[in-house]
Amino acid sequence: MEKLPLFSFTCCENVVVVVDLRRIGLSVIQRNIRRWLMLRNWAWWCLYTQIKPLLSIGRQEDEIKKKLEELEKLKEALAKVEKTKKELEEQNVGLLQSKNDLFFQLQVCEFSLRTNLFPSCDKQISRLYR
Repeated sequence: MEKLPLFSFTCCENVVVVVDLRRIGLSVIQRNIRRWLMLRNWAWWCLYTQIKPLLSIGRQEDEIKKKLEELEKLKEALAKVEKTKKELEEQNVGLLQSKNDLFFQLQVCEFSLRTNLFPSCDKQISRLYR
């Protein structure tokens, strides 16, 4: 048994199919309009159309609560990040101070080595400049 393609019609059959689809679509739209015209005057439908906007307000309040909870979580995360940033900045300052102290100690050691090891050379250099 061979499967035939769904739209294997001739040109005239295609036009007939399109016309049938349009006719069916129009009949569905007309039927829906007739039903709506009958419904719009019923008391419960009027009540429903008045209450429906109020239902969306309740949903909006729920969404606002969710957004506020999300905002609180983000604030907590931001506070944690700021705390970490402050700690790292303090650590950086401490490391810079220790680096500067070590550099100063190195300069002092270099100066003391030059003055203690080569005092005669410094004297000779000073004589040459005179």
